[in-house]
Amino acid sequence: MEVRVESEEQRDRDPHAGKRRRPDGPTAPAPAAVVDQTGREFLAREGEWLARLVHDPTSFAAIEREVHEHARRLADLYVAGLLAQASESPEAARHVDQVIAPAEVPLRPVEKKATVRQRARIPAPARLISWLVCPIDGSQHPREIGAMPYDWPEETDFASWELDVTDRNCPSCGRMMHVCDHRYRRFHTLEGPVELLCRLDHCPDPHCPGHKKTRSPETEITLALPKWAIAWDVFCWIGHRRCSRHMAIPTIRSELLDDYGIKLSEDAIDRYIRRYQVMLAARQQDPESLRRHYADTAELILCIDGLQPEKGHETLYVVRELTGKRVWFAEPLLSATAPEVRRLIVKAKGWAESLGKPVALWLSDRQDALVTGIEAEFPEVPHRYCDNHFLRDLAKPVTEADSHAKVRMRKKVRGLRAIEQAVLARSKAEPSDDRTPGGPQATVTAAAATADPPPAVVDPAGAVVLDYCAAVRGILNDDQGGPLHPPGLRMAEALGEVHASLRRDLDEKKGGSRRNNSAAWPDASRPAWTK
Repeated sequence: MEVRVESEEQRDRDPHAGKRRRPDGPTAPAPAAVVDQTGREFLAREGEWLARLVHDPTSFAAIEREVHEHARRLADLYVAGLLAQASESPEAARHVDQVIAPAEVPLRPVEKKATVRQRARIPAPARLISWLVCPIDGSQHPREIGAMPYDWPEETDFASWELDVTDRNCPSCGRMMHVCDHRYRRFHTLEGPVELLCRLDHCPDPHCPGHKKTRSPETEITLALPKWAIAWDVFCWIGHRRCSRHMAIPTIRSELLDDYGIKLSEDAIDRYIRRYQVMLAARQQDPESLRRHYADTAELILCIDGLQPEKGHETLYVVRELTGKRVWFAEPLLSATAPEVRRLIVKAKGWAESLGKPVALWLSDRQDALVTGIEAEFPEVPHRYCDNHFLRDLAKPVTEADSHAKVRMRKKVRGLRAIEQAVLARSKAEPSDDRTPGGPQATVTAAAATADPPPAVVDPAGAVVLDYCAAVRGILNDDQGGPLHPPGLRMAEALGEVHASLRRDLDEKKGGSRRNNSAAWPDASRPAWTK
């Protein structure tokens, strides 16, 4: 039997221009010749590929595809040579007849399809669109009621990829399946748009149960999920920008369009982010992944805490494991009742039992519901106060007294706005020739300026006054510090330093001695601020 390979014209054909024809190229070469040709061609291009990798390591994916495509074409030639060499044996004729006879079945009459396949608009890679539906009761809720195909521009330049079924043995009868149909789909990758041709196989025996079932290429799902307009690399890129860099959806959309030419709606990006979050949560809760993560951990330390963004909203209860520094799960609760909280503790107990690790300690803010729930489910496990909550509760009297001290100090330090306005008004009233020529000039800083101050140049003394006012205003507005560094105490110390600085300025103006007055500077009037 003579075996031929495809000609150059057939290899360069348009995949949409009808069905595939019988190869009419040259006869298949011998397998030994193909092996020699493979070695020569790979050695000839080895230098080119190495140079590209050295100058641009990011071209690894493109080089990998080129190598695979080159090897696939040579592998096809090698298999064709093997088939031609095997067909020369007399024993092969009987097997060929057995394969051809069942395949010679009458074909179905050609059915004219009602739809026409467009050049750059296909229904496979669709993106979902939410429409605002008004139910009968008059309420408005966004519901997902349909899908629209991704509209590809006419001038889109696609990279052509082809996929075949790897295992072509029929699962029912074991015979080799034949190509029965083709499916085209298009999607975006970070390297450009791709048009994928999938060859679909089925069993050639009409009496076999596998004849009515079509098998798709197994590797198709590794490129993109069904009905997606993007590949996995774009999907992971969107999820990383959202979850790791916390980028807003409009920013992700504009960066996709500017850097990669991928045009997606904000609704589509939002849905891809939701799917990414679902997959990420499933990955975090995967039992096998958890077992590998805690393989070297002897004991578990669990922590539960509630996070409420605003009053009246749901409280998000998060269960974490502190030894492995991993969040186990989180659930929002409308009310922190004992049964609801205990349900989360029971779930954490199930996770610990599935890992086969003992729980050595529980940490929480010791709410009543948490105390009773942990005591019921973990009677032998100690339950301790969280350091942060313990310190915050312990420092409540100190923080309350500190807050009252700040109020009293703010009452004593008043009139900053009047002083600033007086300095600015005086600078405007003075004639320009009265100012000291060549003297240093200062402008009003943003913190010390009024709501809409006019531009003015003040004298050196006025500039010093404005700087002091700005410093005092910043001290009065400083509320940072926490229980270990009370803001009221820090405010008193800072105001004392300002008071000492003013005293030094006055002494310098009166001609006093710094050495005689320096002992009184640090504690100028610090006790008086908090009385």
